[in-house]
Amino acid sequence: MFAALAAAMAFASCEDSRDDNPTLVTFDEPKQADFLNVPVMQDQYIELTEENKNGSINLVCSQPVEYGYAATCLYMPQVSLTPDFADYRDANAEPKWDCSAIPMTNGDLAEAICSLLDVKNEQEVAAVGYQPIYVRLRAQVGNNLKQPVEGTEIYSNVVEFKHVKVGYLAIMVPGQPSVYYMRGSFDIGWAALPEYNFLTTDTKNVWEIANVTLPAGTQFKVADANWGSINLGGGDQYIFADTPYVLAGGDTPSNIEVKEDFTGKATLSMSNGAYTLLLTPAN
Repeated sequence: MFAALAAAMAFASCEDSRDDNPTLVTFDEPKQADFLNVPVMQDQYIELTEENKNGSINLVCSQPVEYGYAATCLYMPQVSLTPDFADYRDANAEPKWDCSAIPMTNGDLAEAICSLLDVKNEQEVAAVGYQPIYVRLRAQVGNNLKQPVEGTEIYSNVVEFKHVKVGYLAIMVPGQPSVYYMRGSFDIGWAALPEYNFLTTDTKNVWEIANVTLPAGTQFKVADANWGSINLGGGDQYIFADTPYVLAGGDTPSNIEVKEDFTGKATLSMSNGAYTLLLTPAN
């Protein structure tokens, strides 16, 4: 009798559970809804700097009701320079779960704004000054693997931060001139020639000259245009292809010498204050 009663209760419980299971409402096209709160920092002057890039601005929202029940969502802040979001960038490395505190990391926000501005150098960034930026949220139901569920995309209302300024170049812009030159005996005056200027790459603190030809016996240093604070030379006398060469500083570093003819790419990198030069032969 007890076993029969337990089986009957289990059957009733399963029936009740199926009746109460919510059904997720999905959409053929993304929806729009008002669920993002007006930010408390809306009228404040906000400057994004390298020093505060690890800080964040928190957004608060309510759960969208369009899914048919209180669904757990992934929230991605997005930023634009115009309220119509004709062009926009994600303002976080990854979406967040907690609708009561959705952070926009200062560094991610600065990168998004610099990308939207299409700035190439610090001077262009400085010329912009304070400006309004517009923010919205993209909400998507997330599964247990933190992956968005198809057909659940909802965009929030747009809010404005009225005074935002980026104080540094927060993105890597490849192909831009740097302060570093290869200066050597390939020029009679050891001048800072444009064709021997190391250019920026996609990686921070890595610069390169794409095409370099150095006959055997060429001597050179890595320096700025004025032989000023950057004057890097050799520890060992010779530099060899495909072998990282740690540059020496100091008051009078010795010249670096190429022992064999070289044609290819020169890559300069800096880590923990130390510079390394790598010569990679052309294929």
